[in-house]
Amino acid sequence: MKRWALFCLAFLFAVLLSLPALALTEEERLEKISNFTAYVLNSFGEDTQTIIKTLGEPSSMETTKEANIHEPDFQNTIDTLVYEDMTLSTIATPHKSFVVALECSSKQYALAKVQVGANVNDVVKELGDPNEKTETTVSYETDYSSLTFTVDKSGTIEMIQALLFLD
Repeated sequence: MKRWALFCLAFLFAVLLSLPALALTEEERLEKISNFTAYVLNSFGEDTQTIIKTLGEPSSMETTKEANIHEPDFQNTIDTLVYEDMTLSTIATPHKSFVVALECSSKQYALAKVQVGANVNDVVKELGDPNEKTETTVSYETDYSSLTFTVDKSGTIEMIQALLFLD
């Protein structure tokens, strides 16, 4: 009996010592959210041409130009691609292209890491507690990204919005 009690105490002590290691630091949490958001944003490629190769021609596409704050002689190109139940925006800078926005409300698109129709609790298990949770939304934010899920009453994801903020 004493051996069993000592074993149980040692086991509980080992579990208690490991608990802090299981919790993420705030920096690790934010990095996990940023990486998850990047996976979602880049589900179909990192630039306009790759997205079109992956998904086909969009039903509409709008291109605008804006000044690059780091290189005044260069204009960034912003493309907004509209597909059925999904819109993506890309920005081409002098050195790289980025997907900066994705809004999807259809199960037909296989987004990386998450999909419309999935349960938002799966995301919460992956990313931890959201920055904001209401009856209809679950949101995560970092300094450079935002990930928002619109959900129904049972927690089923109805829409996914992912944003990347560039300086």
